[in-house]
Amino acid sequence: MQLSVKKENIDSREGVQCLQIIRTLGTESIHHGKDLASGKSVLIKSFEISQIKDLEKCWQRFEENALRFGSLKFGICVPLYGIERTEHKFFAIYQDIPGDWLSDLVLKRNQNILTNQLKIELLYSLANSLDLLHENEIISGCLVPSNILALTNFKRILILDPGIGRLSGMTIGSASSFVAPYLAPEVILNQGITKTSDIFSLAVIAFEMLSGARPFKGENSNTLFSNIIAGKRLSILDFLSGSNSALDSIFEKALNKNPRLRFENATSFVESLQNALSECGYLQTKPGVIDFKNSKELSEQDGKSNKQSFDIAKN
Repeated sequence: MQLSVKKENIDSREGVQCLQIIRTLGTESIHHGKDLASGKSVLIKSFEISQIKDLEKCWQRFEENALRFGSLKFGICVPLYGIERTEHKFFAIYQDIPGDWLSDLVLKRNQNILTNQLKIELLYSLANSLDLLHENEIISGCLVPSNILALTNFKRILILDPGIGRLSGMTIGSASSFVAPYLAPEVILNQGITKTSDIFSLAVIAFEMLSGARPFKGENSNTLFSNIIAGKRLSILDFLSGSNSALDSIFEKALNKNPRLRFENATSFVESLQNALSECGYLQTKPGVIDFKNSKELSEQDGKSNKQSFDIAKN
């Protein structure tokens, strides 16, 4: 499959080719790809559109959201190069950046790749990026480890697609085992999403990173959703020996079924988590926090904003 995508960083007049598939998330798939003109690697995310009723309206919103995400400063999200469409799918093309998907790192937990210190570093980075997205009035609503990239030094997180498909009227497939455990109750019930819906997802990710288990269980999606809606969860105390009730109270707040009772921002959640872990002896020193908002080092080291390199391909 070849896509025509225009952008400054890569000359794509000859198209982009989908190569090896990385994973499928419900109606979405992520592929490694190649720009045919330059030979450079790209990431290609496809969105199944067969169930969409008003296709043209959805494409218009897809373009608008791509422009919004394309203007975000690098350091928050994986840079978005452009978008394209075929008869059956929409595509978003991203810069291919070396790193590890957070979902893979969680699965490798028993190999001790991440220390508790590095886990908190990554959570701080993710929380900072999430808060900056919220400042730009962008809410993911479906934050999952499979869409989160940890750069090779494990000191920084980048988010791949913070909701471009969902905001355009598409669904990621609520029954997908990759997505369902991270959805907030209000998202499941179609009661609208808020910034704290993302904080709920972040808390699920943090729980899983620290314990190796997800806080909500279910033999199938219906049982899982029922437990999430009812707030019936596991306790972090069952997994971290020597931890105290203060740590569990933090997750109780972040995973509260009432969105208004959760933490107001992502950074405050991770700060509270870090303090509680330090008191329990799971952290020896306070993590170094990268301030993406004020850091000049980011722009010097990683290049200019996506806006200068983003150009949507139009039919």
